[in-house]
Amino acid sequence: MIHKVGVIGLGVMGKYMFGALIADPHFEVIGSWDLDVLQCQLIQQQYPDIAIAQSAEALVSREDIELVYIATPPTTHVQYASLAIDHGKAVLCEKPLAVDIQSSRRLVEKRERAKFQMV
Repeated sequence: MIHKVGVIGLGVMGKYMFGALIADPHFEVIGSWDLDVLQCQLIQQQYPDIAIAQSAEALVSREDIELVYIATPPTTHVQYASLAIDHGKAVLCEKPLAVDIQSSRRLVEKRERAKFQMV
């Protein structure tokens, strides 16, 4: 089975994991997004077949994406993970999950309440 992935965050960790996902036959990166237009352009040059979304919302709303990998600064993890969960996506997030315990717990509880199958 091949899992279709969207990547949010194309900085150091995002690019590292991007390459690892592409090299793994179990994953297919089909879209990505970053606030930094230059990082998007660099990824597009290196991987021209992978779509660059106009926003995080546009990326996670794609029907063909099953899993969203989040490699943004920790202060944005809850925002992007919540967005992905709201769109029925599985989430792989860099650590820390959130910047405080309460936010982390709320995010885990949100995921537990979500009615979708994990990949």
